Amino acid sequence: MLPGTYSTPSPTLFGLPLHGLLSDKPGYQYPSTMSLSPIVQNADGSIAGITAPGIVRSTAQGLLQGIQAPNQVRQGKMDPMTGAMLTAGAAPVGSLLVPKPVGPALGMNVFHGTPHKFAPEPDFPQGRPRMDKMGTGEGAQAYGPGFYSAEAEKVGRGYQEDLTKLKRRQSLNGQLLPTSGTYDAAKVAKDFNIPESDAAYIEGIVKHLDNSVREGDIDSFIVDRKSQLDFYPESDADPEMDELLKAIRSTYEQEIRVATKYKDAIKPSTGNLYKFDIPDADAAKLLDYDAPISQQPKVVRDAIDRLGFMPDNPEKTAGGDVWFKMRQQLGEDEAATAMREAGVPGLRYKDAGSRGTDSGDGTRNFVVWDQDVLNRTKVLQRNDEVFENKMTQQQMRDLLADPSGA
Repeated sequence: MLPGTYSTPSPTLFGLPLHGLLSDKPGYQYPSTMSLSPIVQNADGSIAGITAPGIVRSTAQGLLQGIQAPNQVRQGKMDPMTGAMLTAGAAPVGSLLVPKPVGPALGMNVFHGTPHKFAPEPDFPQGRPRMDKMGTGEGAQAYGPGFYSAEAEKVGRGYQEDLTKLKRRQSLNGQLLPTSGTYDAAKVAKDFNIPESDAAYIEGIVKHLDNSVREGDIDSFIVDRKSQLDFYPESDADPEMDELLKAIRSTYEQEIRVATKYKDAIKPSTGNLYKFDIPDADAAKLLDYDAPISQQPKVVRDAIDRLGFMPDNPEKTAGGDVWFKMRQQLGEDEAATAMREAGVPGLRYKDAGSRGTDSGDGTRNFVVWDQDVLNRTKVLQRNDEVFENKMTQQQMRDLLADPSGA
């Protein structure tokens, strides 16, 4: 805080910051819908504050929905039956009063925003999500290790924009260039199919733009190099100084030449928004972070039981509570590995705009920690480019090995 400025202190309880009932602040992990815990966590799992137990927050948020429901029905944002149930108070506590039927989930079209572009591979012409690349995007992995995606397009687009600005990168013909700290001219020449001499001078362009105080472009680099060129005289009476001047001017002249040559090809990256299709059979096996254990898919219940984490009261214990306990006791990577080996490829959880709604409503984010599932996941679209939905050879082999898709 700046000297001479004052702010109202945040309310605390037992020395911990208090969080409200009716809204979730971004960046925190709140108690799941069925939880009796009042603890709010940071992304790294440390305690961030205290709030009402998850079941109380769900009730309060459900009551608020009931108050808002009539107006949403009038505006056409909610169907009359749902509005009537909410207004009558039949569903403020979600799955306690209106249980959701247990059944297979449908396949999911999901979105993933990233500053990167997936590299083509054999059997994967549009690239694929890869577990060995996890953590190179946002890096937070708040719900466990894996590939994150969103049911809501606006959530994926938000990550595309925010992460691309955070990890400012330059691209050549739409493909990301390495940062100045990892630049290898020989590799760039091979990867981008350009002369190695050009690749060597492009390194100076990347370094200049990476270190700019404000976001620059190729034009700003050319202007900078021309001003540097004007600063040095063309010759000097001293032979040694004359040779040095010629070397300096030659470097700047070559950089200007290369920058001009690739002026329309080197641009700040805008990132990519991918659209994927998670296969039906795999989507049906995901742990539901917000639903009670009693309503989880059978494969999830069996895995939890087999691994020794089945709670005494599965009707009132949320999937998120069990998952949190597994991560604490087994470790992040070990918990994901154990669930994967037990047949659970990932989890789903409510996004920030859907928390506090009935367990079947709103939109979800997804975490997949099984590379086999990621290999089966189809790349439907990248930005405005829609891909033909052809089965790859790997997907064909998977289907022949297990026609059920299980």
